Amino acid sequence: MAEWLRQQFKTYLLNRCMKTSKKYDWKELQAAYDSGLSQRGLHEKYGVSTRTIHTAVKNGNLVCRNKSDAGNLHNLTKAPVRHTEEFKVKQRDRIIARYEAGWMPKAGRCKKYKYVSPIAGEVYLDGTWELAVAKWLDEKQYDWKRNTKRFQYTNLKGTISHYVPDFWVEELTSYVEVKGYETDLDRCKWSQFKEPLVVWKKKELTEMKLI
Repeated sequence: MAEWLRQQFKTYLLNRCMKTSKKYDWKELQAAYDSGLSQRGLHEKYGVSTRTIHTAVKNGNLVCRNKSDAGNLHNLTKAPVRHTEEFKVKQRDRIIARYEAGWMPKAGRCKKYKYVSPIAGEVYLDGTWELAVAKWLDEKQYDWKRNTKRFQYTNLKGTISHYVPDFWVEELTSYVEVKGYETDLDRCKWSQFKEPLVVWKKKELTEMKLI
């Protein structure tokens, strides 16, 4: 009995929605929907109930957008964000100030390691190789620090980028770069680097028994 009542009520609602849907010009609503109006927008502009819209979709009176079409429509209707030159300058200065205060970005392939050195203090290192080098410098009691100084260079695209060597070691009077895989970009920035620089790759780290 209960199941029969549910079916009767469902049929009643469906018939009611079908009768109601005949009041609307679905070609007009389809055109409005295709131009970018959402289903909610149809409800607000034309007074079509959500249930009526769902019934129209089920009956083929209204063809919905798929996810790809919806994404393309969003990109077309989304207004581009345009920042003023003054805003760009302020943002650049703020980022530079953060770098100078010791901030390091979290981007990169390697896992970040927090290490507390008796010499350099609390530092964040990129990967196990840098961690091994930091511990080795402490064992040697070298006066070292995690470098945060940025150096400008012209990248492979011809625009200005910044290079930040990994460490400064006082006893070596040099910056130290720990490098796993050398790329064209690495060679580009090293060739323009005017300060003393020692690059420790896998070969050097293996000979030092650090990896």
